[in-house]
Amino acid sequence: MASDPRTELDREFWHPFSATFAAGDLAAHMALHTPDVIRVEADHGWLGGLAEYTRRTGEFLAEMSALGTKVDLQFRFSERHITSDLASERGVYRLNLTTNDEQRSVYGSFHTIARKQDGNWRLAVDYSSNEGGTITAEDFEALNG
Repeated sequence: MASDPRTELDREFWHPFSATFAAGDLAAHMALHTPDVIRVEADHGWLGGLAEYTRRTGEFLAEMSALGTKVDLQFRFSERHITSDLASERGVYRLNLTTNDEQRSVYGSFHTIARKQDGNWRLAVDYSSNEGGTITAEDFEALNG
């Protein structure tokens, strides 16, 4: 029996997305994106494509590794519209950064557009913002995983 699109998307995209990021596996993480992905980092006023997004993500992961920082990225959804091959999802993320047993959490909002290509879910548009620092742990906890 085939699984529903939401379960499939969680299993085939969101779980690997978080796991590859936490593992610092840049190649596997970026392989979860379409070649023409559009990435928006609203907090930094940055908008770009796959090559620059890969460079920026690689620099972040390398810095975390050099500091001995454990990275844990989690998502909670406020809106999910999913068909058999397209998904638009919004919500709140929590990025836990743990160094020497000290944890710092960063929160923000996200809006993603994913599409299924060649049988695999891939991220086509990825927008994130901390909304001027107004996204909190309470916002994250108020949503379902």
